[in-house]
Amino acid sequence: MSPQVTQGSLGVYAFHYVGRSGSDEVQIDDLLVLTAESEELGLYHLSTGLYGFTELEPGPTRMHAEDPRKRYLPRAFMADVPDRSADLAALLAEQAPSFPTEPGWTDVSMRPSIEFPLLPSDTTIWGQVSLADGSAAPFALVRMRNVDDDWFATYADERGVYLIRLPDETPPSPDPTVPVLRTVHAAALLATVTEDNPLSAFPANFDDIAELALADPQLHAVYDTLANPFTFAFNTVIGSRNRLDIQLTT
Repeated sequence: MSPQVTQGSLGVYAFHYVGRSGSDEVQIDDLLVLTAESEELGLYHLSTGLYGFTELEPGPTRMHAEDPRKRYLPRAFMADVPDRSADLAALLAEQAPSFPTEPGWTDVSMRPSIEFPLLPSDTTIWGQVSLADGSAAPFALVRMRNVDDDWFATYADERGVYLIRLPDETPPSPDPTVPVLRTVHAAALLATVTEDNPLSAFPANFDDIAELALADPQLHAVYDTLANPFTFAFNTVIGSRNRLDIQLTT
């Protein structure tokens, strides 16, 4: 059988976010992955761990990943669909296609939601993010550092509820009950979130901007970075659950 090459094929690899260090190699195989410009749903391939698309237009496209089971937050991201028209033409002419110079896949990190099944070793911080008037702050940026000084960045869901999961933290003190002072940064999304499609306002480059300084123009263009950061102390006992409700002020 001749190999099949479509003009706009793409694979999406979805993994579990565990901080700046990357992924814990947990593949997520039951998401809904789609694009804003196409009705095609990504088909998960067990052999590759990729959600495959074969009917996309080449070029940049905005994509969405959602979890029907609500364990992960919905996510918008950008992908560059490579143009395989030359390869298709070569195959139709019974010639060998050229070696791809552009990657045929992209990846997306999925943040756990408040519904995520936590492990006994997980230290978690969760709560409600509200605006100055008391209304919910959907998709608000919330980030903090763990005991190893690595950033963990997430965002609130449509209701303004967030969860930061710090897996396998080791208390810095021999006494695990000694509180660790944490600095939490939180900022509201500037764009208006529509009721029919909340992801329409989500920044597709979230992973790039989430670790920028609060005064960075790129971050300020998406989030209201004038909101005051919150500082609080909490117990770092392995498996502790800590609630911190945040009300943003300017």
